[in-house]
Amino acid sequence: MDHMLTAAAAVLTAGSTVALRVKTRTRAKMALAPLSLAVAVIGRRGQCSTAASASRQEAAGSRKWRYELPSRPPDFESRFTVEVEEQEVMLFHFAPNVLARLTPPLAAVRPRKVENLAEGSLNDFELDPLGLGLLPRIRWVARHYDVSTSGFTDLQEQGPMAFWCHRHSWKALDDGKTTEVVDRIWLEHRELGGAESLLTRLLFNRLGLEVLFQYRKWATTLLLRK
Repeated sequence: MDHMLTAAAAVLTAGSTVALRVKTRTRAKMALAPLSLAVAVIGRRGQCSTAASASRQEAAGSRKWRYELPSRPPDFESRFTVEVEEQEVMLFHFAPNVLARLTPPLAAVRPRKVENLAEGSLNDFELDPLGLGLLPRIRWVARHYDVSTSGFTDLQEQGPMAFWCHRHSWKALDDGKTTEVVDRIWLEHRELGGAESLLTRLLFNRLGLEVLFQYRKWATTLLLRK
């Protein structure tokens, strides 16, 4: 009889211990549940934040080489047509060394670093006003913005002008075999105070720009007909 009572007590004790362990584990899980949920939420937020950050960076990159043209009318505008398709005009302007080919011989361009036309590409060159080395060379660094199959903008980053923004574009006319080429320039001269500021007023006044872009019209038409 004593033996049976001892065995029953042992069974009850074991059962109580198991129940206590189960209850303890349950309480522990319940206590840890909010922490696990918080970790999961933070993890998801981190993933969303990373994705959002990447999206913002991508959007910023796409806007990096966008430039809003001045709202005022351009200081100079040139328009002419050439009897070739728009694609030919586009390929012509994307070709290497096109700047030198469109510059009059008396204003020789000496490249320092010229990159292929693309978003953010640079044109770093020196301009020899008479092509004879008699006048100081003008250092000019321009960066390209809004490059597309229908045009681009070049903005002076370093050079003799206080401000220079040139929008160069082209578009097909109704017949599909003629293309209109348009150049618009916004500019500001530096205050007079040296040879360079005087040269820019001689080279880039109204008459000087008319001569330059008449030459470009002639050169573009001639080179595209070859």
